[in-house]
Order: sequence, then structure tokens, then C-alpha cells
Amino acid sequence: MAKKKRKDIPFHIAKKFKQFDSTEGYKFWARDESDAKLFCKKMQWAVGSLQEVDIPGFEGTMDELDNLVDIGAK
Repeated sequence: MAKKKRKDIPFHIAKKFKQFDSTEGYKFWARDESDAKLFCKKMQWAVGSLQEVDIPGFEGTMDELDNLVDIGAK
């Protein structure tokens, strides 16, 4: 039996993570702002103010992005 090819969907898209930047200079992925703050606390970073970063080259909702990923994987 032939092996199925693995779908190469980036982790942050598959898990619906968002990229966050802090004023302290940290960049990381988290589900939402409360998880981002929890992550900063766990890493013992100064939280400062967090900003959600838009995914470059894509303007739309996460549902539209999921549809694009599903179409490309087929």
C-alpha cells in the first residue's frame, strides 16, 4: 500500500494561531491575547503592550484562510 503524502499546512494556520508583537521586542504565536499574556508570564518576560500582527499578503477572515488552505491541500 502506498504511503499518503503529508499535508504541509503550517502549524500556526492549522491551529488558528495569531502572531503577537510586544513593545519589549518579542514576537511569538498565540491563540488569543489572554494566552499571549500567559505565555509572557510563563517566560518571565515583561508584557508591555501586545499587538496582534496581520498576516502579510492576506486580507480576510480566518475562515476564508481555512478555505484557501483546504483547496490547496486537495
